[in-house]
Amino acid sequence: MASSVEFKNLKLSECFDQGLTSYENICESTEPSKESEVQYKIIKCMKMLEYATQLVSAAELYSNNETIEEVPTSDIKYMLLPFMLGSLALKLTNNGNRLNVVKTAEVYFRDYLQRCKDYGLTDVTLPSPYNETDETTTQFSMDFTLMARRRAEKIKNYKEQKLMESQLQLLKEQNKCENVEEECKRSYIISLLKFNVSKALEEIDSLQAEMRILHYKLKNEDNLDQIKGSKIKSKPLTPIIITKNELQKKVFGAGYPSLPTMTVEEFCQQRINDGVWHLPTAENTKCLQQLDEAPKKHESDNEDQLNEEVEENERQRLNARDEYKDDHRRGWGNRYNRS
Repeated sequence: MASSVEFKNLKLSECFDQGLTSYENICESTEPSKESEVQYKIIKCMKMLEYATQLVSAAELYSNNETIEEVPTSDIKYMLLPFMLGSLALKLTNNGNRLNVVKTAEVYFRDYLQRCKDYGLTDVTLPSPYNETDETTTQFSMDFTLMARRRAEKIKNYKEQKLMESQLQLLKEQNKCENVEEECKRSYIISLLKFNVSKALEEIDSLQAEMRILHYKLKNEDNLDQIKGSKIKSKPLTPIIITKNELQKKVFGAGYPSLPTMTVEEFCQQRINDGVWHLPTAENTKCLQQLDEAPKKHESDNEDQLNEEVEENERQRLNARDEYKDDHRRGWGNRYNRS
């Protein structure tokens, strides 16, 4: 494998430590995960952690019959491998099959939780695996007792996570110092394992919800493809250029032989032949004449009425002027011309 060739000169501890440092840098980075450089770092880190996982499996460091107290301090940290691989898998964006990525990440998180449970680091109840063959309605038909227990576990894990967050930061700073005691290293790794349990549970819930959406989307896409395949294709529309006379028809037809052209007369005749338009009859002609004369008659009536109103307004204005002159002699309003 390419990963084993690249990291074959590294010991298990060196490979894991480099992978852990790279993993923390990727998680703390503010760069968008879609960037090609970030994707390259994610893939490289995953290969390194996958190679470390192969070395752990070959060395048979863990057993279901052991407890966490029996595991050496130097070997406890390798239990973080599935959690880190699951978190990195979710950051991949250049993979064409999102459903495959989601399923892979769920396997990593489920393996992490199961191992922590086997070693007594947690007593959480793992959610049932998502089965794509089940109907959508059965996914939500959960026992109320189980739902209440899951809710209580989430609340408990959330409170524990808040308490451990500050402790983890303190233990991390202590482990950076020289000559760190083995007990301090062990306490930090165990606290980190417990801290990631609640995160893994949240990720599994989110992944199962996403899988429901992806399966529903794929199912609808398949149905849509079937509908499109069985649908009768309609005849494509072709452009029709309407020309004014036979001369333009010849000119445009000669220049654009691929475009069908016709004169106005030919177009009208084609419409009549197709039954879209109908030739006018005597009754239709009479109706059209009446419709044509009606607006003109209405216009004439309106004009006469308007003229009568103008004449009446003018007559009233002249009468008012004459009455004003009778009551007001010329020059009465001019004080300076009084004798």
